[in-house]
Parts: sequence; structure tokens; C-alpha cells
Amino acid sequence: SLSVLAAGRRTALTRQQTLTATLDWSHDLLDEDERTLFRRLGVFAGSCGLDAVQYVCEGDLDVLGQLVDKSLVVVEEQDEAARYLLLDIVRHYARGCLATAGEQQRLEVRHRAHYLCLAEELGPTIDDPAARRRLAREADELRWALHTALRAEHDAALRLAGALWRFWDDRGDRTEGARWLEDALAAAPEPSAARAEALHGLSVLALRTSDHSRAIDTSREAV
Repeated sequence: SLSVLAAGRRTALTRQQTLTATLDWSHDLLDEDERTLFRRLGVFAGSCGLDAVQYVCEGDLDVLGQLVDKSLVVVEEQDEAARYLLLDIVRHYARGCLATAGEQQRLEVRHRAHYLCLAEELGPTIDDPAARRRLAREADELRWALHTALRAEHDAALRLAGALWRFWDDRGDRTEGARWLEDALAAAPEPSAARAEALHGLSVLALRTSDHSRAIDTSREAV
């Protein structure tokens, strides 16, 4: 990130100042609609699809095309679908603009809502190859949604972790999945249907890793 570049030799500070000045210059050339969408794209952790740009950022596709033409947004193709992303340093800059504009919290709420809906729709259908591929493409955003939910919206974190345990199991990422579930369960300890689902998922992941005692304990609590 730009702050890391500044923390070394004097030449590193010069490089950081040059990069910041270049980004400032590019940002100043944007019109108001372009600046708005640019900073809102900073809410993503990686690449996103058009549906996410439209819902999370309330973005206009023509404006998105203008940012692509100006090389601020990169387009990639994954499974014959276009994905849009900001390079890491550019994302860091955009996220700073988002915080300065006072929009970060609102955009993170929309980001969580979008990916929670996706997880609850596709998580239970992980045996469907299309669902598996879609969730794999969105793995970075699902992790980021979990991260922000654990910080600000515990019930959403519990629902999201509970919706994704089959995804982590299918990928073989059972340790990671168990960690998300544990964190979400600790953040939202009240009895609920979402908690029961998360406990059930944790019990299955524990069973898959031969932690039988834990699988029994979490299953009992789920019941």
C-alpha cells in the first residue's frame, strides 16, 4: 500500500509521493459521476461482476466503461464472464476517497447484503457446478463480507458463515470455514435458527477433520 512504500528509504518516500501525485492527477480529471463510482468500487476486496457494481455501488454501466477506458478499472474474463477490479494501490486510494466522502459504512452494508443474498441462494446448492463456480469466483468478496460483518453486523456474519459451510467443505478449506463459523458464533451467542445452522455446519466440518468430540458437542447445541 502507499503507506508501506513510505516506511523505508528516502527513495521509497519519493516513489510513494510520485504514485500518490499520479493518482491525484488521474482522479482530478474525472467528472463527478466517475469520481463517485470510482470511490465506491473501493468497497470491494477483489474483482466483481456487473450485478455487484449495479447493486452495491448503484453504478451506471456507461460510467463504468469510462473508468475502464481511462485505465482506472481493469477488466478480466473468468468463465466467459467479465469481472471488474481495481489494482491494489488504486483500490487503497479509492477506499481512502470512500472514507473521506463518508460513504464507507453505507457501502459496506450494501456489500454485505449483496453477498449474503448470494451465499444463501447458492450455498445450499453447492453440488450444482454453476453454483460452485460462481461462489469460487466470489471467494474474496465473501471473505471480505464476513470480515466487515464480524466488525459491524454480527447477525449478518452468523447467517453468512452458516450459508457458506458447505462451500468451505466442498473446497477442502475446512479449517478456514471452521474459523469463520467460530468467530461468527462467538459474536452472536443468542439462540436462533441462524445459530443452529452455523453450529450444524461446524459439527460437519469437525467430523470431516475427525474431531469427533467437537462434532458431538456442536451437534447437541444445535439441537
